[in-house]
Amino acid sequence: MLRQAFRRTYLLTCMAIVPLWLTYATEYSIIASTRQNTASHSPFYPTGTSPFVNPACPTDDNDAPFNCWRLKTNLLYDAALMPSVEIEYRFGPQWSAAVEGNMAWWHNGNKHKYYQLATIIPEARYWFKAQGNRRGHYVGLLAGGGWYDLQNGGRGYKGEGVLAGIAYGYLFPVGKHFAFEASIGLGYIRTWYEEYLPIDRHNVYQQSSKLDYFGPVKLRFAWVWAIGK
Repeated sequence: MLRQAFRRTYLLTCMAIVPLWLTYATEYSIIASTRQNTASHSPFYPTGTSPFVNPACPTDDNDAPFNCWRLKTNLLYDAALMPSVEIEYRFGPQWSAAVEGNMAWWHNGNKHKYYQLATIIPEARYWFKAQGNRRGHYVGLLAGGGWYDLQNGGRGYKGEGVLAGIAYGYLFPVGKHFAFEASIGLGYIRTWYEEYLPIDRHNVYQQSSKLDYFGPVKLRFAWVWAIGK
């Protein structure tokens, strides 16, 4: 289960990060090509904006490669012993894309206690106000998947699931380099799992089931680091 979960998590992470990296590479290739011209034709650069500057992340150093990136951790998940890391790239005046990963892989086999959970959740965001530090509100479209093994000394549940939904959030800077961000996501989860009982140090299969769920799928209060600013 552990090896399979890590393999699937790695695959989904790559699928989520590749579009983010392609967006970044395309953006900076546009900047590089426009240095040989007097004006930019990229839709990301409004009229009157320097072709060397991404208006989504203005800074004193316009050529710094990481000015549009944000690194985040969800403090609520961290407090629940499920470390969380998110990376976000801001590629337009009112658009950004992010990938969040969470993992808790704790267990105590002698007491039959398992708290193992891994998720990968990409998200596209639209910010209501177009300004560089993105203070304010946004809405997002999210989708992802995860794997889990949960047991507290009795019946256990081991499976995987997918989710999709919408999110609403608000970000407020704390100084030049840091910020807090609060958000909530509502949507749909479908999960497939196996129920088992720990008997004589073995997990004895009971039955397979699936569950459909509508409601909150994400809750965040995150610490944000504006990389390169």
